[in-house]
Amino acid sequence: MQVLLIAVLIAATLALAGLAWVQRRRRWILARIADECGMRFAAHDPFDVARRYGQCELMQAGHSAYAENVIYGHVGHWLLRAFDCHVEAGHGPHRLTRRLSVVAADVDFPCAPALVWRGGQAHGLSVLPVAPLSLADGWQGCGEPAQVQRLIRSWAAGGPQTVCIQACGTTLLFWADRRLGPPALVRQLRAAAGCLDVVDAQAARKH
Repeated sequence: MQVLLIAVLIAATLALAGLAWVQRRRRWILARIADECGMRFAAHDPFDVARRYGQCELMQAGHSAYAENVIYGHVGHWLLRAFDCHVEAGHGPHRLTRRLSVVAADVDFPCAPALVWRGGQAHGLSVLPVAPLSLADGWQGCGEPAQVQRLIRSWAAGGPQTVCIQACGTTLLFWADRRLGPPALVRQLRAAAGCLDVVDAQAARKH
């Protein structure tokens, strides 16, 4: 029994050490990518994004939301924040932690409320505000109809196929249903900036 207990403790220690190594490696790679993109990196969240974006559906889809591994700076003329987001759903033995990659942007024009997604369910959302509509090219969405169509049209064909986009007030969030690897995260940043260019141009035409 004692030998078995020691073996379990050794296995647990090795597993924790492995997880710590994976986290350190991810942080090192993300910090390097941020530097290559002219952006900055913070291992821990300097922006309190769970509170800053608390009005968005993603942050309300569970509890104990927090961010880490934050890349921030300009892509084009947009100030973006990309981060690993952890949101817990359920409690006790039924608790599930969702680990998502999120890109957030604060814009200087109001956005009609809309939520669109492609590639399965609304990623990370357990409850939607209203029943979703099936749209063209595998998209689904809910919210203000014109804004729904605007967000779909603005997502570049070369952007990630699995994505969720929410417009809420002066915030736009873009997220994947998993934690993205560094190359995919760079593509998500660039696609988000391209989407914002289109949405901004359309908002300008409205005025």
